[in-house]
This record gives sequence, structure tokens and C-alpha cells, in this order.
Amino acid sequence: MGFANRLCNPTPWDAQWDYSRGIVLYIPAFSTIELKDIQMVDDFRPDKAGAENVQMNMATLGIFLLDPNKTYDSQALALCKSMQASLTERFKASTQNIRNQLALKNQTIDGEPYEELLRQHGLDIVRDKITALKGLEKQYQAAVDLEIHEAQGEKFDPERTVFVTDPPREFPSKAAMLAFLASKGNESVRKEHSEWIARLNAPKKAKEIKGETALNP
Repeated sequence: MGFANRLCNPTPWDAQWDYSRGIVLYIPAFSTIELKDIQMVDDFRPDKAGAENVQMNMATLGIFLLDPNKTYDSQALALCKSMQASLTERFKASTQNIRNQLALKNQTIDGEPYEELLRQHGLDIVRDKITALKGLEKQYQAAVDLEIHEAQGEKFDPERTVFVTDPPREFPSKAAMLAFLASKGNESVRKEHSEWIARLNAPKKAKEIKGETALNP
């Protein structure tokens, strides 16, 4: 199956793309739009040869062409990571350039004057976007983890399986799994497993908190 004719925007910012003369695409935050032009669908395919610039523009805007062979959340996660990496690189390069220019004048600047410089260059907005994308990444990562967990849960007993190893490792009992995680040399696996469980339980805890709030306004 090929790509669907939908452009997706999984970010909290509206995306407006002057795609070509007379064609402006507007994708609201956390929304999708239908592409009626088949040629556009072909142009936006990430596997199309010579489409690097198109893909770069899409990543910068925070949009992707829906691939029905993958889950929406996994594609949204990949987009957020790509967008975050691009903005982080831009922020670091720009702030370093500012400091280099100040160094040539034997000047250093911090605190509020530095923040004002960031605002003048629009870098405070870039930094805010990076922070927001980190939060989005955690949310989409939790959703993807849950998808994987549910899919693999049909093959493994989730109560005695470490899913962060490749392949997932199922133990004879839960006690055996915990003993493995507590063993010397497995510190990194234990950390990843704990983070996995925390992400997996995050939506459930959020629902519980929301329920308590509704009961106790």
C-alpha cells in the first residue's frame, strides 16, 4: 500500500506552506488535510528520489505525509525528533555566533541582556519550540511504547518480560525478571526498563488524576 493523500500536522503550531506559485497549503495544529492532487501526494513521498528539499521544508514546518503502513503516533514521534534536532542545531549555531561576535568586542553578556538579544533575533521563540517539542516527544513516545507493548503482549507475558531488549526477553517468573534487572552489569537495562514502565503508566496516571479532579473539584 502506498502513501495516503493526507498531510498531517502533529504539532501545536499552524503550518502554512507556500508550496508553489498560487498554491498555499494550510494545515492547522494537531490536524490533517486531504490532498486532492495526486501529483502532490507523489511529490511529498519521503522515498521519492530528489525530494530532499521538499522533505526538509516539511520537517521545518512540522508536517508529514501519512503512511498507512505505519501508525500515526510513530510518524508523529519521528517528525518531532527531526524537528527538535533541526531547531536545536539552529539555536546552538545562532547563540554561538552571537557570543563569538561579542567576544570580538571583548564583551560577555548574560542574564536579562542576553535574553533581550535572543528576543531580538527571534531565538526565544526557537527555544520555546524546542521545549514544547520535548514534551510532545514524550507523549508520542508513550503512545508508541503502548502500541509496541500491546502488540508484543500477545506474544509475551508483560508481567515477566523486559521489552527494552532486542528481542524482548521473557523470564520464567516475575521474580526472575526482577533478579535479572537487579544484577550487576544490567544497570542500563534496568534504567531503560524503568523508563519504559513509567511512560507506559503515564496515560493511566493522567486519567486517574483527571478522575480525582472531577470527583473533588
